[in-house]
Amino acid sequence: MPSNVEIIRALYDEMAVNDAAEPIEKSPHFSDKFTCTSYPTTVGWPEMDKKGYIEHITRGASLMASRKVVVNEIIDGGDKVISHATATVTLKDGTEMVMDRIAIYSFDGEGKIVHFKQFVDSLNVSKMMEKFKPAA
Repeated sequence: MPSNVEIIRALYDEMAVNDAAEPIEKSPHFSDKFTCTSYPTTVGWPEMDKKGYIEHITRGASLMASRKVVVNEIIDGGDKVISHATATVTLKDGTEMVMDRIAIYSFDGEGKIVHFKQFVDSLNVSKMMEKFKPAA
């Protein structure tokens, strides 16, 4: 069985070449009880289960023309793995944004991710969401 760090590295590698949701949908390393919490809470994203998280990242990816993710650091904490990644995205309107994210992945001891806590660049996430807010 791969280590928890190897699982996270493989997930980032897979997301670099495929649709953002595909690695999560197909991965045997996401528990059916998976949940995701996003911080700061001011971005307004609720806690999500696996289905909700897949829908969330699919919706986000639909706003982008391209994205490149660079993993800056991965820290092995045993059943918790922490990553710092920088995403450079080009939105469909041509706007380029650089966003950092810190993620804490919690594993169940059997190689399955049960919880994902992400700390996002709230300013750029808010700008991106504002640009594509449905007209009132």
